[in-house]
Amino acid sequence: YYEEKIINGVYCWRGTPDGEWHPMSNEELTKKLIKYEYELNKLELRHNQCRADLAAANNVLSDL
Repeated sequence: YYEEKIINGVYCWRGTPDGEWHPMSNEELTKKLIKYEYELNKLELRHNQCRADLAAANNVLSDL
């Protein structure tokens, strides 16, 4: 079990359903930020590829 929650503006975690909430350390938050930036970049690249594929498909259809 693992849960995260923002409490009074502080990102916290707990390891059991009734466990105590613990604030995340700066190091944990930095790792999380780096992970999400990486994932966002991957999604942006995929989005751009989909837009290019759609434009190419539209060009083919307009030639029909």
